[in-house]
Amino acid sequence: MVFGNSVKSLSKFIINNVLKKTIVTNEAYREYKNNLSPRSSVYFYANLGRSSADYAMFLTDEIFNGWEENIRLFQKVQIFGFQLTPNNDLIYNNVFIKYISGDIYSPHTVWESRLDTIIDFKPQFVKNHYNQQSEIFVQDLKNNIYLVNNAGRILWKVNINERITSKIYQVDYYKNSKLQIMFSTKNSIHLIDRNGNYVERYPVKLRSPATNGMSLFDYDNNKNYRIFIACEDKHIYAYTKDGTVVSGWNFDKTESEVNQDVNHFRIENKDFIVFGDRYRTYILDRKGNVRVNIQEIFPRSLKNNYILDEKDNLEDSRIVITDTAGIVYFIYFNGKIGKLKLGEFTCEHFFDYKDVDGDGNRDFIFLDKEYLKVFKHDKTKLFDYNFGEEITVEPVYYYFSYSDRKLGVVSKSKNLIYLINNDGSVYKGFPLRGCTLFSIGYFSSATSRFNLIVGSDENFLLNYDNTNNLRYETV
Repeated sequence: MVFGNSVKSLSKFIINNVLKKTIVTNEAYREYKNNLSPRSSVYFYANLGRSSADYAMFLTDEIFNGWEENIRLFQKVQIFGFQLTPNNDLIYNNVFIKYISGDIYSPHTVWESRLDTIIDFKPQFVKNHYNQQSEIFVQDLKNNIYLVNNAGRILWKVNINERITSKIYQVDYYKNSKLQIMFSTKNSIHLIDRNGNYVERYPVKLRSPATNGMSLFDYDNNKNYRIFIACEDKHIYAYTKDGTVVSGWNFDKTESEVNQDVNHFRIENKDFIVFGDRYRTYILDRKGNVRVNIQEIFPRSLKNNYILDEKDNLEDSRIVITDTAGIVYFIYFNGKIGKLKLGEFTCEHFFDYKDVDGDGNRDFIFLDKEYLKVFKHDKTKLFDYNFGEEITVEPVYYYFSYSDRKLGVVSKSKNLIYLINNDGSVYKGFPLRGCTLFSIGYFSSATSRFNLIVGSDENFLLNYDNTNNLRYETV
């Protein structure tokens, strides 16, 4: 009886939550349907490799872990179905299996978890401090935040009324090795524990609506965190971890609004707080006093932040940024400025400065409208790529090994994500379905298979696993 009820519950769940999503668009299901008898009492269909989240609630942890360890095998079972048909006091069984014998070269979704609405947020890996495994934090367009486990199961959902505007930080607020999630919205700073509850005194109401996302610094790695956020009243506010304003922060006001995150750079044991408004760059010490006087003002690019290019000494180290025309500015810590023009770019361009080809020198990365262009340090072009449509989301740099670095790009209009190799080609198996920035990482340190987590335009959070044996190291 218990077994029968479990089968009945599982069948009902799959039919209501999986089968209905595949009937119209899934070619494999249509093939399966053609092999069915037109009359039946019970029938069941599943794509085994893509149903982990649906099965997880019916499996013990031990069985599910075994399932995950053998997921490459299950991914080759494209169709598994059976049908029970009564006739003349007998029950006839019809089983249909389609197995792909060849290699699967492109990534496949391990699970697809449906949220309340569309996701326009980069899913973030966060650590579970109890088992040291990773989980996923994400927000949807209804301002619900979710914590999702490695099986795609939603652990909790909380509505916070505003869109998250900052990076997602994990902090050890109580200094007891238990982690909380911190982020900001336009009007508040939030601190949530792993059960989805607010930490005492949070959320903290800002004194003025924010114009950027909060930044979190731990100067001396002692968990005495400092939070910096810019607001519409043109003040840069500094808070302690419990949400009180830092005493002794002396900075007054900027000339115009600050839209990018406040940065903290440390060189030769000196701290530099760096941010910029529309025309000015501010380089301060911990107390908000001017540390470097910039000798030139320029219209800073709208979508890009300051990048530290640290050398062997402070004299040669510099901060890199572009202006609205895409001219690269090198700001040295003595206040001097160098410039480099690499082409014609619009004020909407994205810019990054990373070593793409692994030669030990940083390269200049531009994404402008539909074009991705990468220039080497000697100004020669490394590669360019035309996506055939305007890209409206910044590229993301991924480090897989010393000689293998890639760029992640999102086409929101086509619901496609790309991984671009360091020679300008598209990585095997891509583009994949997805419409948000994506995170690449491991759910457990015990596995060598990374996962790529991305949102789709159909309310789904997608988990792709690596089927190409590409080893991921760090972002």
